[in-house]
Amino acid sequence: MRVCVIDGHGGGLGRRLIQGLRDELGRDHELIALGTNQTAVEAMRIPGMTGAVMGPESIAGTVQTADIIVTSLNVLLPYQESEEVTRHIVKSILECRGTKILLPVNQYRLEVAGTQSSKLEQLIASSLSRVRALVSSEPDH
Repeated sequence: MRVCVIDGHGGGLGRRLIQGLRDELGRDHELIALGTNQTAVEAMRIPGMTGAVMGPESIAGTVQTADIIVTSLNVLLPYQESEEVTRHIVKSILECRGTKILLPVNQYRLEVAGTQSSKLEQLIASSLSRVRALVSSEPDH
């Protein structure tokens, strides 16, 4: 399976997700870091990952081939201070066939009904668990 992690800014969340996914999934699946800037891409580079891409066109193209996308819910919001996440990226994420696992990181005081307020560590652990479950339920290729 192809698992993509999208992050921007400093890439700290993405790095933690990629490290956790590498530990959870081993090397049997593709793990690709998608950074909205060079700092994020560099922060997410870890040994054993499949690859890393940067920029709107590369991100939009890569998510189309993803089985699973893991990112912050904030990536899909129309307001982006840095304008690193373009409409093209958001549209590509929403239209791709892969499952989207969104961490409700509450940067903008946004509350999502039906979710509990969680610390970042809990959100990461929950996301890793969900990816593991999805990967485990896929038939062998």
